[in-house]
Amino acid sequence: MPQGSCLCGKLTYSYDDAVMKCICHCLTCRKLTGSTYATALLMPEDSLKTNANPPLVTNAAHQVGMKMQFHGCDSCPSTLYKTAAGFPGVKIVFAGTLDGKDDIATEGKPGGELWVKYRVPWLKPLEGCQQFEEFPPPN
Repeated sequence: MPQGSCLCGKLTYSYDDAVMKCICHCLTCRKLTGSTYATALLMPEDSLKTNANPPLVTNAAHQVGMKMQFHGCDSCPSTLYKTAAGFPGVKIVFAGTLDGKDDIATEGKPGGELWVKYRVPWLKPLEGCQQFEEFPPPN
């Protein structure tokens, strides 16, 4: 069972089942992570087990206006996961918070790259990975 935590270790989590792993290049993820993209694990909300409810919840909107909540630690700058109105019943965990050096690899290669219209030009598309200009259409 993969495990993760915030930077200071106050908040920990584990999960049973990641439904999808993706890379997101949207401007919102860039600002949230301070990087050129975010690696995200999408899972049913009941799959994610935490040692405590994250005390810091920040309400914000995605660049397209979708309401989101970012859940993190009040003792360090870590955001562990987000929830979004457009993804009901799903928690989106930031894979950079996984503790094991191989945990991100065991989840397999990402199945999709989102918001590729914002991918920085020096990054190449992931081979064999679905490419989406924005969010993929709902199933």
